[in-house]
Amino acid sequence: MPAALSRSQVVSLLLLAFPILLAACPTVSADPPPPASSPAPAEPRVARPHYREIPRGAIGSDAVTIRAEDGSFVLSSKDVSWPSPFQADCWCDEMGSAWPPETGLIEAYRIALRHGGRLVRVAVPDRTQPLYGVFMLCPATETAYGPASRTYRIVVSPEYAAKATAGLMSVVYELMPYRPSDKPANPTKDPRWYSWILWLSEDPVPAP
Repeated sequence: MPAALSRSQVVSLLLLAFPILLAACPTVSADPPPPASSPAPAEPRVARPHYREIPRGAIGSDAVTIRAEDGSFVLSSKDVSWPSPFQADCWCDEMGSAWPPETGLIEAYRIALRHGGRLVRVAVPDRTQPLYGVFMLCPATETAYGPASRTYRIVVSPEYAAKATAGLMSVVYELMPYRPSDKPANPTKDPRWYSWILWLSEDPVPAP
């Protein structure tokens, strides 16, 4: 009967056998680590409402000329129509204080100048010198409808021109209706916004 092995002998035999057993085992290559995944695409930002340019306009008052102070355009009632020389950001949040027009619009010329309004000189009948002014031509929303959403028709009536005296400012404008959703148009209930705005003053318009 063979003699029992001591603990130290057993350990020595295991240490000798381990390399043999290891060599006999098939080599298994580890799978390469998965490539670092690309960061998930950012959530799309909420799109701002879409606007469309109102491409043309005309002056509907006789003997009126609107001339940009920087010389970039001249609009005259002698022209049957003219291409829009610029588009201001009339739909910006800050212009919200210009509503309703009866109370909010007269002082909003400063906001207009910060958002694309142009300094102009306005020649009108019965005045030897042109009036000073601030002019905004506005884009339309995709859901706007009606004539004022398709073309500008600038009207400077004599009574509003006459109010621009003695340091006072006068303002003329036109509104266009628009649908706030995909509902059918309802001219009696749909909101309205400015198609164009023209502030008039006998004195130079102060800086915003």
